[in-house]
Amino acid sequence: IVLWAACEKNETAASETPQTIHPEDLYAKTAFNLDMRDFAMAVNEAVNSNKELKKLIHEEAMNQFDGDYDVLITNIANRRISQDEAEMQTRSSKLRSVSSFTVADLLDDAFETAIEKSNDNSDFSPRKRYAKMRAVSSTASLVGELTEKYPELQVSVPVHLEDLEEPEYVPPVTFVTSEAYEGTSDVLVAYQGIEIDTLGRKTPPSKAVIVVGLNERFPLEEENENGEKPSKPTLSGIKTESSIRLIWSIADPDNVNYYYLYKNGVPLALISASSEKIYEDTDLEALAYYTYFIVAYNSFGQVSSESVTVQAPAKPNPVKKFEAILQSKNEVELRWDNDHSQYIASTKLYKRFLGRDNDYKLYKEYSDDKHNDFDRDMNGGDRIFYKITHNSNMGESNGMYDFVYVPYRNILETSPVVLDKISYSWHDSGLNDDIEGWFQGKPEFQIKVLTVDSKGGTAVVFDKKVYATATGQFSCNNLKLHNWLPSNYRWYDVLTFKVIEADPGFGSLKITVDAKINSKSGTDSLGGNMGLAATYTSPEIKFGSSGDDMGIPEYYTYFDPINYVLEFSNFNFKMYLK
Repeated sequence: IVLWAACEKNETAASETPQTIHPEDLYAKTAFNLDMRDFAMAVNEAVNSNKELKKLIHEEAMNQFDGDYDVLITNIANRRISQDEAEMQTRSSKLRSVSSFTVADLLDDAFETAIEKSNDNSDFSPRKRYAKMRAVSSTASLVGELTEKYPELQVSVPVHLEDLEEPEYVPPVTFVTSEAYEGTSDVLVAYQGIEIDTLGRKTPPSKAVIVVGLNERFPLEEENENGEKPSKPTLSGIKTESSIRLIWSIADPDNVNYYYLYKNGVPLALISASSEKIYEDTDLEALAYYTYFIVAYNSFGQVSSESVTVQAPAKPNPVKKFEAILQSKNEVELRWDNDHSQYIASTKLYKRFLGRDNDYKLYKEYSDDKHNDFDRDMNGGDRIFYKITHNSNMGESNGMYDFVYVPYRNILETSPVVLDKISYSWHDSGLNDDIEGWFQGKPEFQIKVLTVDSKGGTAVVFDKKVYATATGQFSCNNLKLHNWLPSNYRWYDVLTFKVIEADPGFGSLKITVDAKINSKSGTDSLGGNMGLAATYTSPEIKFGSSGDDMGIPEYYTYFDPINYVLEFSNFNFKMYLK
């Protein structure tokens, strides 16, 4: 739009300069205006993507239920309409595979599509308003929210209704702002497909236009005959668990045509006189203070109440307790205790796969009475971090965290650990030593494997000598080292391996190795550092008179792959497990 800047009296027309104004800047960003805008965007997207909706609006408007070409949304929200195969491709995955759905479903889907097409990322954008609505509940509906807030919400076709009978004509959609209702603005913003334009309030358009607004006929009381403006309304506000509740009264309710509720000096809602005199404000920041007043209007004037200031409620507390319990190879049981001392709209569970996800992703959302679930979406080797939060319209609580490390083995069955083969180098330049003298033949390896018993003490599960049958690499003929079946409380067991090349006959040889224990501990937050915390006892190796050490102990956890290679620090010594 190009507007002309005003001129001083001594300026000529030639000195006028054009000023470009975007249509979206032509109305105040009040809750009422933004609600009407969002709904107009949904209707615009819907009529452009579904022929049946335009036909339904035409048919319902022809009925003139209130003597005008108006269609109450509550009268058509649950009406079923169809779509053809071409229209299916424009839908979200939820509606793409169905041939019919309700008008409310279509409008909600259309609003999501309109958001995706929008480039507006301002604080008043549909995207951010929708995200705030979904923060309360993932099943929140634009149509449901607005029809509850504005029972008189409607679409109308005040002029040229017959144009809707033209098969190829898709009408623009405009919405009535509070400024237009009050007569302080002469411009209406209109959407037509991806285009945004304006309409003059005083000049009727030449073709049919769908108008989003409030029905002016049946909800409003008849105009009073006393010739007096309303009495002064009384307003009070209280903080609830999830809103600020505003309640008002007036001595002469029959002398009121409508009310205007203001929030921090900005219009919040236009309310018909016949509506219940209660308003729940949920568009709040936690613990912020808000000041309200209400104005009663009729044809003879307006009267304002005194102001009231109320503090918004706090965001919810986190869940009291949360744990993720691995119950089988591919099943995690999730348990939590909700904090019912407060209002909870929902509980949200997030997942993050270590090494795959940069952030937590919403996995499921639960009602406030749900306290457990099972997760089976995982594979062996996955490290999964969970975060759980309480949610209300005031925001999201701090998270509680837990994690699991998914094993490759079936934790309900005994699983063998088998030594397939061994490889080594005869000489280690770092040690300046040979693994065995040439005259002594092939080496003999003493292998000691330790774990932790049910009482927390060190247990030796394998302690035998393995004789090399070839130089450099040899088969161990599937030598079973251990049958592994951790208890429910010790899934984080570790096998500790210590190997030396033993030369008996020159004194005693003693090996002492302390086992390693992994424990599940720690908490996670975004950007935090959490994993399987390891608790160690210091490895202590004691030798007798002879023997070459293959290096510091190696460890094999229950969560390592079944086919695994242990690589020791000396003589390039490797054990191939399977």
